[in-house]
Amino acid sequence: MNKYFPYYLLAILLLGGCSHPFNERTWEGITIGKDQDGRLEVILENELIKVRYGAFDAENKAGREPQWETAITEFIVKPDTLNLAGRSIDAAANRGLLTKAVIIQEDNFSKTVYMRWAPQKICPDGVQEITIFKDKPYIKIEYLAYDVNVVDISNGGGNYAIYGAEKWVRDFIPYPGVYFDRFHTYYENIVKPDPPDGGPLNYNNHFIMGLYHEESGLGWGRVVPVEAIPIIKLLPWEGKGFELFPWWNWSKVAYTCYIFGVRNGEEEIINLGKKIVDENSNE
Repeated sequence: MNKYFPYYLLAILLLGGCSHPFNERTWEGITIGKDQDGRLEVILENELIKVRYGAFDAENKAGREPQWETAITEFIVKPDTLNLAGRSIDAAANRGLLTKAVIIQEDNFSKTVYMRWAPQKICPDGVQEITIFKDKPYIKIEYLAYDVNVVDISNGGGNYAIYGAEKWVRDFIPYPGVYFDRFHTYYENIVKPDPPDGGPLNYNNHFIMGLYHEESGLGWGRVVPVEAIPIIKLLPWEGKGFELFPWWNWSKVAYTCYIFGVRNGEEEIINLGKKIVDENSNE
């Protein structure tokens, strides 16, 4: 027997046991850690996007005590480095800081983290399961427990893109005005409730909405079920944003949302949003 045979055999066994070829980049997907002040943070990342859930001061006023909460504080569409999160994306009133983050699913295609928040006032804990995919420019968020709203005050570029907006009954009216409301009568600019099915804003039972920078085309968007969101407001601050009121005044049913990044402005927001809806319509 060749004296080197045992070494050849060992090398073959080692190579065969590797889950990835040596020339293939390892996909980390989700990193759980702490910031410089010891606050829990979660990074979801692939070769297309980077999303960081970190702490930010929701009070954001000079001379006031900080109100620390955890939301998306970094949203990058690669290879660009512009942070589209601005102040924050996917925040919620009085949700507080993230207190628990555990990876509950991982394979070669996707990874999921369970995240729990401790509220600052008397309201339910926030609970979300968030999935990032190896080759998709979006994250999937399952809202399992939540309170009154979802708030985005982003660096989105200030230009709205909403599916069906050209056929909608009102323009992009800013807060405190209301863009869509199927619940109220005689509230702000709402005289009577909007169509329960969303009317022309409905694409296959979903809203598609986003923001983008005119020159660069960089932006981000949301896909969310029409059934789950009876009220939408458009926030005018910083690079603009959204305020959604899921299941307003009703039982808080779990629902799923997708947040995605784009590099080609309004057209890509609408087209990618439609693609996300179509690809996940059977879930």
